[in-house]
Amino acid sequence: MRAALLALALAACATSAAPSVPAELRGCWIAREPDRTVTMRWFPGRAGSNWRGDQLFYAKDGGEPFHQAYRIDEEIGVDDAPRPHWVVCPLDDGLPHGAPCRALSFAHSSEDYHAEIIASADHLHFAFFDEGEETVLFDGARDGCD
Repeated sequence: MRAALLALALAACATSAAPSVPAELRGCWIAREPDRTVTMRWFPGRAGSNWRGDQLFYAKDGGEPFHQAYRIDEEIGVDDAPRPHWVVCPLDDGLPHGAPCRALSFAHSSEDYHAEIIASADHLHFAFFDEGEETVLFDGARDGCD
């Protein structure tokens, strides 16, 4: 009986695991806007359990680009959630800064305060949501990595 209960508990843990980061996210992306060009790169970290995103904003006037980095990590028990899930954190010199890490979804979500990354073979959409209001951080097409 005890073995059956242990097997059932282990099966429940396996089914509640966070979905994997979509393979389509990996690589380079570009968005050409009227006043600037924005690039984004996403690659798994050395340990393979986290991802690093680098975003560069190039103004049309040719000035120095502005850099913003992000880290995707799997978190367990954040916001009293018993199951693992992903978070995305803004980085500065490798350390979180500014806005706190946000719960991350790889599909459309109805949560009030979260981030979404929707990646396909040729399109990437990355946005933060606050009480239904969307702030698009990146919306662009696949690009070759230099």
